[in-house]
Amino acid sequence: MQYSLLNPLEKAKQVEDLVIRGDKRKYYRFRLAPYYGGIATADVVGCCFQCVYCWNYQRNLNPHQSKGDFYSPTEVAERLIFMAHSKSITKLRITGGEPILGHASFCHLYEILNKINKSKKHFCFILETNGLFLGLEDTFVQQLSEFKNLYVRVSLKGTNEFNFAKISGVETRFFSLPFKGLRALLENNIIAWPAIISELFNSQEINEVKRKLKSYSINPEDLEIEYLEVYPFVINNLRKRGIKLNL
Repeated sequence: MQYSLLNPLEKAKQVEDLVIRGDKRKYYRFRLAPYYGGIATADVVGCCFQCVYCWNYQRNLNPHQSKGDFYSPTEVAERLIFMAHSKSITKLRITGGEPILGHASFCHLYEILNKINKSKKHFCFILETNGLFLGLEDTFVQQLSEFKNLYVRVSLKGTNEFNFAKISGVETRFFSLPFKGLRALLENNIIAWPAIISELFNSQEINEVKRKLKSYSINPEDLEIEYLEVYPFVINNLRKRGIKLNL
């Protein structure tokens, strides 16, 4: 590899210091998206991974330079609810970066969920995460179990330590934490499932990750297959890291 792998815990601390101010977090837009049959979306700034295929690669690479504003949990919840009402949809999410970068960002997320949970209307919140801190912090998972309308999608970045490092830009020793986090979610009766990008792996590697899921008592049939959005900069990133697509 021609690049240095990240310690995502150190990176998360650095990023969280940039994107959190008191109880507020930095967001760069709010929008309605067609995914999940229609969903109100808040795009957050900041991630502790450096995934080769990330559509928000540059913004998360330089969170301090990213345009955006800081919003309180109440402001985020109210904006999401207003957008959902405007189109008569019931699904909400935060995406664009990693929602959980440590205790401060988790508290921000928890308060958003708490505000949404108190809404008079039934909403489904889909938490999209790399699962790192859910594998590290048992208390995070236990607190999330308070919310019955929460669904968690854990994006797996690799099928083994080697391709995980190439794709995520993260040290190999962190490979198993998303699996541990996913198991903890399920053990706490939270609806959760793994997802993986199909074009980055061959059939043997997909079977490999299914065996890994099974070893953590996670149903491999629940694996969601994602499809890569091939932006020009993604092709460039793939080439730099020596990753070939399986098309």
